[in-house]
Amino acid sequence: MRRYETIIIIRPNVAEDEIDAVINKTNSIIESDGGTIISIDKWGLRKLAYLIKKEAQGYYVYIDFGTIPASVSEMERIFRIDDRVIKYLTVKLAESCDPVAIKEEIALAEAAKTSAAAEVEEKKAALSEVPETEVKEEKAALSEVPEAEVKEEKAALSEVPEAEVKEEEASPSEVPEAEVKEEEAAPSEVPEAEVKEEKAVPSEVPEAEVKEEKASPSDEEKDA
Repeated sequence: MRRYETIIIIRPNVAEDEIDAVINKTNSIIESDGGTIISIDKWGLRKLAYLIKKEAQGYYVYIDFGTIPASVSEMERIFRIDDRVIKYLTVKLAESCDPVAIKEEIALAEAAKTSAAAEVEEKKAALSEVPETEVKEEKAALSEVPEAEVKEEKAALSEVPEAEVKEEEASPSEVPEAEVKEEEAAPSEVPEAEVKEEKAVPSEVPEAEVKEEKASPSDEEKDA
């Protein structure tokens, strides 16, 4: 008994039950000669690299099995006359095989794969649950504390500067006004008296001196 793998490409417009019929027919040929099906994998609909019998897509089926060469020949003969199959390829993997040992290996590999997938899912669940609560707590902390601080800052800014602004507005309006009045009164009162005195002094003193000067030559003339 040898180990083989076969890839079957079925037309894309074939129904699911007809695809199963092609697979069941292949299995019956292999098992009728004492062969064993190791695994069957439906790869599904895929795009072809080039057109095959005017088809751009095909439904892929992978079969891993152990059988005699006569079963492979019969299986390929059925594929050639079946219009649902557009292409097939069979490859010999080993000259001899133990189907029971191979199935055990496959079972162990599947179990390891399942456990690895479960571990990945557990890790994803752990990562998705813990950070969510932490993010919520951080959001709550950020949304509560700063709000109170902002309110206090707004209140402080709205109350204190208002009084300061009023005092600043009142200071320049009151003090400079008195100073301006005094400054205006000082130059208007003091210079006026000084001006009067200055006007009176030159008007009085020169008149007496003029009279004396006029009287002095008349007396001297009389004496002469």
